[in-house]
Amino acid sequence: ENRSRRHLKNWIPLGKSLDSIEGKRVFKTKKDYASFIPPSTPKRFTHKELHEAISEEHGKKSAEWSRLVIWLLLKMGVIEEKEKRGREKQYEIAEDLRGVFNSRF
Repeated sequence: ENRSRRHLKNWIPLGKSLDSIEGKRVFKTKKDYASFIPPSTPKRFTHKELHEAISEEHGKKSAEWSRLVIWLLLKMGVIEEKEKRGREKQYEIAEDLRGVFNSRF
């Protein structure tokens, strides 16, 4: 129940149904999770740049989850926080994965 809130949060699936399953992907390693970062993303990127890259590749609806993707990848050690540009944090692929993504990063 969510009666105490004025507006329902967008994660509550009211009146929605699963129409189709587009595919199945199994994530086991850090390398698998690093595939969330689109190839068009710069070597050092901010949330805004990742959001734009995901939006271009997968659409605006998918890009809504870009903050969650950054949080997930940070917690797993796939990306590292490097420095700040103004108020924006910059992220980069973790050192142990750079060899795997040498063609990209």
